[in-house]
Order: sequence, then C-alpha cells, then structure tokens
Amino acid sequence: MMVEFAKLKRTKIVWLCLLMCAGNVLFSNMNLFAGDPIADFQADPHTQWASHLVGLGMALAFLTPLLLALVASRIVDAEHASGGWRLNAIAGTRPGRCFPGSSPWPA
Repeated sequence: MMVEFAKLKRTKIVWLCLLMCAGNVLFSNMNLFAGDPIADFQADPHTQWASHLVGLGMALAFLTPLLLALVASRIVDAEHASGGWRLNAIAGTRPGRCFPGSSPWPA
C-alpha cells in the first residue's frame, strides 16, 4: 500500500481533494451567503432547512462525480507514467488481480 502512496506523492492529489471538498462545502452552503440568513431562519425555518438540504444534494450530485473522475485520472496517469500496466502484463498478472493486490482489504 505504501508503494501506491509513493507513486501518488507528486500528483498533488491531497490538495486536489481538499480543494474539491472546500468547493463542495461552499456550494452546499450557498444559501447561507445570500441576504440575512439569521432572520430568514427565524422567519421560516422549514423552508430554509429545505433549501439548505437541496443545496447539499445538488453539491453532492454535481461535484462528487467530478472529484472521483479527477482522482481516478491522477491515479491512472501515475500508472501509465511508471509503466505499471505493462509490467503487470509482462509478469502474467490478470487485469482483475491488479487492484486487489494493492488494496489493504483481502480479495
């Protein structure tokens, strides 16, 4: 598992994940930055909570797949740059066995 983290050291994947998570939090709380949120919550709390939950659902629906795609592209780019796919093919490892071999969970 440490070898996998060593391959990803120069991809700045941690900063990418932190940036996308911060964007997710800001996008889900966009209703709190408009107008006077305290007075709005006191006037009609049910509508304000509903709009906050809708914003959270939209943020998760829009930004989580983007985060997943960016992380997956960084991982695949590291594998292609290091020739890991070719090395596993030459060694006779089947494609279905590559991931469980580097996973911390048993296959």
